[in-house]
Amino acid sequence: MAFGKRVDELGGQRRSLRDVVMRRVAMMTTLLSRSVDLIDLSTTGAKLRGRDLPPEGQEVLIRLGDFEAFGVIIWQGDHHCGLRFDVALTENALDLIRRGRGQPTLHDLSPEDLMAADDWANDFVR
Repeated sequence: MAFGKRVDELGGQRRSLRDVVMRRVAMMTTLLSRSVDLIDLSTTGAKLRGRDLPPEGQEVLIRLGDFEAFGVIIWQGDHHCGLRFDVALTENALDLIRRGRGQPTLHDLSPEDLMAADDWANDFVR
């Protein structure tokens, strides 16, 4: 599946397809550390969702279990941001994240249920 903001040249196609992953990850900068939702993922980047996300250009580290990756925020807005990894992820790393180290997945839910679960996890539902 391909979605999220394009970061390639105008009129082109995304260089890497993204997978919906819906995982809670730790995101760290030199000034903050917080949990955010990893919404989609490719070998070259990811889409994150959360509150008070770092600005465009900020370097970050994301961590899920034993997995860590450095990257830079390439766009930010409306509780979402795009991350470009410093080093492309291997297929083994992608598989580790997809499996979520034994965590349950949300792949069997409808798109509406996924959004509702995402809103609930981020306290957007009152």
